[in-house]
Amino acid sequence: MLRKHIFPTVLFSSFLSVVSSNIPICLTWRQQNNYLQFVCHVDDLHLSVTLTDPANDELAWCLIPLPHGECLSLVPWVNVTQNLVTNETVFSVQNKDSLYINGNWTCQHGYHGDEALIEVNILGNY
Repeated sequence: MLRKHIFPTVLFSSFLSVVSSNIPICLTWRQQNNYLQFVCHVDDLHLSVTLTDPANDELAWCLIPLPHGECLSLVPWVNVTQNLVTNETVFSVQNKDSLYINGNWTCQHGYHGDEALIEVNILGNY
C-alpha cells in the first residue's frame, strides 16, 4: 500500500528544478536504457528524501543520512541509491507506460516543505 502526502509547493518549474523554503533542492530527470532516472540534489542533505509520482504516491525514500544513507523502494519497479558525498539521491524508475510516467514528480527533503517538482512528458513508451 502506498502512502499519500500532500504538501504545498512554493515554486514550480516544468523544466528543471525548484528552490523552496530554506534549503536549495534540485530535481532533474533523464532516460537511461529502460529506466527513467530522477536525480534529487539537496545542498544540505540532513533529512529523509522521498520521491512522489504524478498520482501523489510515495515510491521510494531514504532515511536521515546519519551516519550513512539507508534507502527503501516501496514498489518493485523503482530502485533508489544515495551518494552522501555529492548529496544526490537517484531514483531509477523501470519502463512503464507513458500514461503513468507523464505528470509532475516531486522530490522532498524532510516532511515539512523543502521540495522540488518537475514535469515529465513522454510520448508512447520509453
